[in-house]
Amino acid sequence: MLEAALLFPVLLSATVALMFVGLYAGVQSLALSTAGIAAERAAFSWDNSHRNPVTGAFFPGQYDDLYWRLTGDFPGAALARRKMEAALVTAGPASDGVGRYQNAVWRRAVAAGWTAPFRAPDLTEPAGEAGRKTQWSEAFVADPAEWVRTIGLARHYWPLVERFVTNEQAERMVDEFLRRPGAGLEAPAFRSHAEAVDYLQRLVGGRVKQIATEETGHYRRIEAYDRHGIAHHAYLGAKTADRDMREQLLKDEELMRKGLVKGVVWHFFRRADTGAIGPSEALRKELEKRGIVIVVHE
Repeated sequence: MLEAALLFPVLLSATVALMFVGLYAGVQSLALSTAGIAAERAAFSWDNSHRNPVTGAFFPGQYDDLYWRLTGDFPGAALARRKMEAALVTAGPASDGVGRYQNAVWRRAVAAGWTAPFRAPDLTEPAGEAGRKTQWSEAFVADPAEWVRTIGLARHYWPLVERFVTNEQAERMVDEFLRRPGAGLEAPAFRSHAEAVDYLQRLVGGRVKQIATEETGHYRRIEAYDRHGIAHHAYLGAKTADRDMREQLLKDEELMRKGLVKGVVWHFFRRADTGAIGPSEALRKELEKRGIVIVVHE
């Protein structure tokens, strides 16, 4: 009994310690795996911010600016942040993930860091506090199609440029390009819903179309129906999952389920007077659940 009384606390402490070591290792491994998924998804879909980070799919006609590699492909740019945030959201709770982007021209890399939910005491910190470990993973951005086009363009035009364009002329052309109309402009903001609809119709080349519904209401008015059979809708300012929004998304779900449209995209634009934009978290989840694509024009 004396031996048991002496050994039991030691065995119990060792068992509990081993359990916590296993739990800690498992949680850290999960965090590293999640960070790796987020980094790989961001690098995979980096050439187009409209891609679905999971599948890589995007609707025809939805591309970034033609010169985004020159104007928006650098750390801290709004376009780079939007691409990184999209990958983080699909990998897990965005509040636990952080991302960074590095562009050294010849080497572009996306790094994602994930904080494990396991809080372990850290002896290096003040007593009573606990440290949270962040696991990082990095993925390289590969753009093979653009690389082949760039090499082909350089091989074709470099001899001509070298013969006919002086250094002074080249510098002047670059300066004119950087000061071109529209360069550096922020995303559009509108005062009224009609302005947003007009902009959306010109953006996707769509027209107004009305389709009858049976399960919800009597019809669905599509604000911009493009030539690919995709329905686009414009929403101005911040939107919540209220009764009106739910009715509209149920109509769109019915149209997609019956094959009356090939897809539905909800475009959210910034309201000029308040600066509000985008769906609430509840509305975003409802839209994603029903397969409706969300585009926030920030």
